[in-house]
Amino acid sequence: MKRFMSTALVAAAAVLSAVGCKAGKGPMAPEEQTKFFDGGADATSGQTLPIGSIEGQDIELGQGEASNDGTQDNVPPGNNQQTPPADGAAGAGTPAPAPTATPAPAPPFYPASCAEIKKAKPDAVSGVFKIYLNAAQETRVAIDASCDMTEDGGGWTLLLNYSHKANTNPPLSVRTSDLPLLAGDALGTDESTLVKNWGHAGNAMLRNFAVKELRFYCRSSQNPRIVHFKTQDPGCITSAQQGTGSCVNVRNGFVKLTGHTGILPATADRSRINEGDFALTRDSFTQDQAGNDTTWSMRANNNNAWECDFGSNDFVDDTIHRIWFR
Repeated sequence: MKRFMSTALVAAAAVLSAVGCKAGKGPMAPEEQTKFFDGGADATSGQTLPIGSIEGQDIELGQGEASNDGTQDNVPPGNNQQTPPADGAAGAGTPAPAPTATPAPAPPFYPASCAEIKKAKPDAVSGVFKIYLNAAQETRVAIDASCDMTEDGGGWTLLLNYSHKANTNPPLSVRTSDLPLLAGDALGTDESTLVKNWGHAGNAMLRNFAVKELRFYCRSSQNPRIVHFKTQDPGCITSAQQGTGSCVNVRNGFVKLTGHTGILPATADRSRINEGDFALTRDSFTQDQAGNDTTWSMRANNNNAWECDFGSNDFVDDTIHRIWFR
């Protein structure tokens, strides 16, 4: 009997040890509190913490937030819902928005002519713009240019501007580092004292530009006709840029533009040649009428003649002369 009871006691002790209970107690019910021990010698002196606590700090579980036993609160088994981000962004199943790419800065724009400005900005209006000499190089220089963005599609750069008052004979101004700008448009205005407006580009200055066509305009108080045309004549462009040859062959290749009623250049039969910086001012194209020429000139014939489509060989009439390139 004594042997039987000893065996039974050993078995009972083993069962109590297996369930983690003190001798004399049954298994812990799920609703009882769990004992966490602080490592002291007395196993019964450990702090008692509520279920769901960690190291004595109560954890408040939000909806859908994972509990400390690896499950989620109020989430049915098999549900893979993830915890919404704290900032309110979309959770699992909603892809995060892709980051917005920062646009690359526009490359610097150094237009070499009004035509390049017009191409880059088709809605540009006529006025003064910055263009650049040696535009493709680090040594580029900005200058002001009068741009006509309207006539014949626009993109015209002014290279010659003379508004001459009757009975005056001021010297011409050959520009070597800049271009003339438009001022007014009234016949009889004397612009000879306006440094920014009076003058024309010399040969070397025009060689800075890729000139493909020239546009001529003039009118005077002597007659109601207007000369206004464009040309791609290579001889005239060479004469303007190199100072050699002449513009007489514009008669064979020109296009009438707004208001053109002139006799010239269709009837031109002669021209001065090799006039250097004055190729576009000294009888550039003329019709010989037995001593009564019809001509395009500024201070021609011994530096006296200011003429637009007539041949008085004097300076007694108001005149306006302009030339553009494109």
